[in-house]
Amino acid sequence: MALTDEEIQQVMAKRKEIIEQNEDTVFYIGTNENRKYYTIIEIKNETTQGIAFVPSDSEGKNLDYTQTSVVYLGTQVGLETVWVTPTDPILVPNESTRNAIKAREALSPQYNDMELFYKNAAEEVAKHNGTITNLSAYSQSGVPGVKIGAKYKVPQITTFVDWGGIGALNSGVFTKSELEYINSHTHSYSDSGKDLTSLDGGGGKIVYGKVFTAEGTHGINSPWGDHAPEFFHLKGNRLDIDWYYKKNMFATGMSEAQVRKIAKVKAQKAKETNLLDWGTWFDSTDPEVYVKEYLEKYGPFEPEPVDKVKLNNKTIMELHKKMGSVSGSKLISLREELVATVADNARLQGSLYQSEVDQKLAQAKESAENHISEVHEAAYQMAKSLSSSEVETLLSEFTLETCWDAGLETGTLEQSASYARKLSEIAEVLEAASGKIVALDKEQAALFGLSK
Repeated sequence: MALTDEEIQQVMAKRKEIIEQNEDTVFYIGTNENRKYYTIIEIKNETTQGIAFVPSDSEGKNLDYTQTSVVYLGTQVGLETVWVTPTDPILVPNESTRNAIKAREALSPQYNDMELFYKNAAEEVAKHNGTITNLSAYSQSGVPGVKIGAKYKVPQITTFVDWGGIGALNSGVFTKSELEYINSHTHSYSDSGKDLTSLDGGGGKIVYGKVFTAEGTHGINSPWGDHAPEFFHLKGNRLDIDWYYKKNMFATGMSEAQVRKIAKVKAQKAKETNLLDWGTWFDSTDPEVYVKEYLEKYGPFEPEPVDKVKLNNKTIMELHKKMGSVSGSKLISLREELVATVADNARLQGSLYQSEVDQKLAQAKESAENHISEVHEAAYQMAKSLSSSEVETLLSEFTLETCWDAGLETGTLEQSASYARKLSEIAEVLEAASGKIVALDKEQAALFGLSK
């Protein structure tokens, strides 16, 4: 079962700590209450930095090589001393930085080392009849990482703020079949401001895979903070839309209604320009400007959940029909799409259920409030022989607080949220399992000569 993008990100967030370790070292991700342990089986900490690891227990035993992950770190920006003469030193960019500069126009020179690292890890995994299910790469290693992932058919490829995508594409480093594989197996996460990658020779544009863009600081406050795997808020194998929506920040995967609501907030905020923050001086007060910006930077609107469920149901029926008349690689592709669509539907249905429960509770509460207000008003009009204080005493027990069970409301909301979380977890399991299913399909296809 492949790791989710969120789990890979958690490993990447600890990259500087993990890369200093040795083979057989155990590390973990997650909270103290829900830790997941992994053991390093291969590591390289030179100009190229790579880590291969497998799930294990806290003591580094019971290694599961069927879920092997390979991750590559980004550029080690820095300077090194070069002695022009025995008494005349100068500072120049170090090798990793020089490689990043070269990667603006072609594939990073670190590709060969990265591929060798992958091969070494694959040899170790093969000894244990295992499978490399995940490959992840960051910054300069992003482009060579997806090429390696496509070349060796890694089921799930996850990259963060890729550097040099346009230069690599224009120089012809990808074959047609590699691009086709990358486009259907890669999730690439990018910051909207392209703070550092705007300098990569192609404006930071990512030209392959499914691209998820999250709102960044646009280079004003913290470009280095945006250029990091941990910059993104993920949930499973996508951006956590709920988190971005609550923060009034744009992210790929939002519905038109969500985008327009955030656009209004941004336009209103622009009317309150902070003269001390020059980055806000030219913000528009027109919501439509932000809607247009969303479509340009983050992609098309996501269909509303109820519409998406209908589309998915139609797709599932069509896929079942197609699967009965194809074989080989076409059947593998359809099976993969079917699992992904079912997983998406599970997540959407959980979200819809929670939304419906929340909405009906809110409507019931509003109705109760209106009814109580009407009773209070009628009581004052009818009580001609009583004083206002006497009426208030009689009605003091007829309030929303006494008539509405807040505890029951909270419990119901918690139950609906729990149900939605469980469906989301099921979706993540399905998505993770799909990689393993596809890998098995391909092994069987190769064994029986059904790859065409």
